[in-house]
Amino acid sequence: YYVQVCSAWSQYTRWDGREQCINNAGIVAGLYGIAGVAQSIGRVDTFSISEAKMTRLMPEGIEDYISGLDDAGYLTWRKYYGIAGCYVNNARVLCREGSDYRYAEHVRVLNKMIREIYKQAVNMVQMDISASDDMETDINNILETLNIPLEDMAEAGELSSGSVSIEDLEHVNILQDERLDLVVSFVPRGYVREFRFSLAMENPYRN
Repeated sequence: YYVQVCSAWSQYTRWDGREQCINNAGIVAGLYGIAGVAQSIGRVDTFSISEAKMTRLMPEGIEDYISGLDDAGYLTWRKYYGIAGCYVNNARVLCREGSDYRYAEHVRVLNKMIREIYKQAVNMVQMDISASDDMETDINNILETLNIPLEDMAEAGELSSGSVSIEDLEHVNILQDERLDLVVSFVPRGYVREFRFSLAMENPYRN
């Protein structure tokens, strides 16, 4: 899961003027370094590689196979008619069919969520809570703390919404289990990956 394979090669001009045929994985890594966790590195208005640097996609004729490679889960590069530059087609991730994590921007958001929630949770390991009437209040205080990272990420535009909740509060047996079973859920950002237009000619004088 969550493995990204860059199948794209290009003829690339290095900073010292050398031209080489390279795999574009290094460029992809650089793009992730400047992209926000929820940003697609295929975003056309933001992540363009100059054709003075990436002079052509390799091997010759690869354009005919990009769609098939993309459907198979590989990260590919492409050019768009009418604009300069080379672009990531989709930041695909190799995953099972039907997975919610087909794109790196979803995986990166998930990884950040886990990392930030862990930072909050680990500070509460071994804390004591009430095992009587006040237990619900204590657990709700824990949940409030664990939800802070998700609220921050939503405010930063890294996800649409998210929550940490308890699976079954009524059946928590903290004295025996010494564990809280929690559920993390989130709604990601939406992405416009294609446009589809319907064309129609109108005659304002037609009855």
